Order: sequence, then structure tokens, then C-alpha cells
Amino acid sequence: MILLLASEFDDIARQAASTWPGGDAIFMTPSDLCEPGWRVGDCADTSYVAEKLTISPTKVTGIITLLTQIQEQELVDIVPEDRRYVARELNAFLLFLLTSTTCNVLNRPVDGGLCGPCWEPEKWAAICHSMGMPHAPVRRGSGCAPEQAGGDQDSPVVEVLGGRVLGNPSPVDAQAIALAKAAQTSYGRFMFQRFDDIWRFNAADCRPDLADPRTCQALATHLS
Repeated sequence: MILLLASEFDDIARQAASTWPGGDAIFMTPSDLCEPGWRVGDCADTSYVAEKLTISPTKVTGIITLLTQIQEQELVDIVPEDRRYVARELNAFLLFLLTSTTCNVLNRPVDGGLCGPCWEPEKWAAICHSMGMPHAPVRRGSGCAPEQAGGDQDSPVVEVLGGRVLGNPSPVDAQAIALAKAAQTSYGRFMFQRFDDIWRFNAADCRPDLADPRTCQALATHLS
């Protein structure tokens, strides 16, 4: 059984759970974490709760998390004045759960983020620099969002899963695999652009694209 941990408003993840290869996936949201029946830790009768079902962790072969953090706006069943506190507690709980569970997790928390390295462009650029890998320039103006210069030509998105590239080969496969290894992430989507005839890293997203049936099939095989 696969648990897809995502926002209540993530219709793509909800659809993916209903059409998952083998029909063995359950859609889990932050609201499920507030349901009675959860038991984790050293107790013998550990159990999870999703879609009003009590699930034994022994039946869970993998967890895919698409949440970087739990937002208080998700907790519609909690009184408004308590939502911020509850969101923080649930984030702490998920950090414990996703780092301590023995089943496969895509991706395990990194630097406090719940779904792997959800880093700013500057952090990715620093990693590229340490590896001697060309990267797109990152600039920040007076606003908060970084500005990344556009290249001459876009490349296909390179998906890396378990150290291997999914889909057709590209000229930047080796760079994508190296970045996934450096970030210690089992899954990642890496974008490159060509600047002055040189392929440079541009952006990364470690949340899988569940709208693609081929990606879902590869994830199902990997997590089983």
C-alpha cells in the first residue's frame, strides 16, 4: 500500500490515488492527521489513519509526500485561533514519522522541509558551484522572489528516481543524477537551460509529477 500525503486541495494527487497502478494507494491529507486512531512510537499496536480507515504500518510499503509544510489554512476543522499551533505540532509529528518509519519514503525530510530538499535557487546554485557544475545566474531585486535569467533553449525536464533517469536520454542526464546524489534525494526533477552553448542547471523540484502516468508507474515499481 502507498500513502500519498498531499494537500486537501491537490486534485492531481487525489486523482492519482484513485487510478494508482495496481489500485493500491490511499490519499492522505493534513486533516487525516487530526483523526482519532493514530498510534506511533514504541507501542505494539501502531496505526495510521487516512480516508477514515485505520491502517497498519506493516501494510504500507511506501509514502509519497508532496507537502513542504502543513499550512494552517488546511486545518478547516480546527478553530481558527488554534490552527497555527496545531499546524506546527503536525509538522513536528510528520518530521518524526517520515524520518523514523522503516518503509520507503519519497522524499524524506531535509532541513525541516517535509518532502526533501525544497531549497531556494541560491542553495542549489551553491551546490552546483561546489561540484564545478555550470548553473544559471540567480539575481534578487527589491522583491522577495529570485530572478533567474532565461537561456537560449529549454531542455526537457530530467526526472531522476533511485539514481536512474526516467524517460528519454538527454545531454544533461549525468548532471541531474549527480545533483540528486548531492542532495541525497531519491527523486527529483531537474531543469537545465543552454546559455552561450553551455547547458546550465536552472531549477529543481523534488515533488513528483503525479499527472504523468509513466511517472506514477515508475514510482509504484520503485516503492514496492
